[in-house]
Amino acid sequence: MFATRTIPASPAPAPLSVHDEWLPATVPWKGGRIPTEQFLDLDLPAALFMAHQETWAAAHCRYAVQPTPERPDGAVVATTASKRWNREPVRVLDLNA
Repeated sequence: MFATRTIPASPAPAPLSVHDEWLPATVPWKGGRIPTEQFLDLDLPAALFMAHQETWAAAHCRYAVQPTPERPDGAVVATTASKRWNREPVRVLDLNA
């Protein structure tokens, strides 16, 4: 259906950066402040704006794995860097295992 191609592994892989900082509870928005989770839910440009912050990926994963009516048990973070999630309130699937 779609063309595919195999991308070879890098001969010199670099580890992903890890930041132990949490996102702030609120962010500036239209002259005031709103909860960060509400900001991420607003629209794609808002989420992309947050992507420029160093901790956006972790914040997005924490938010995305939360239970929902469709997934009452929540979701799982699948990662090759499982130690990065040791102190996070998420379930992890270690892809290295």
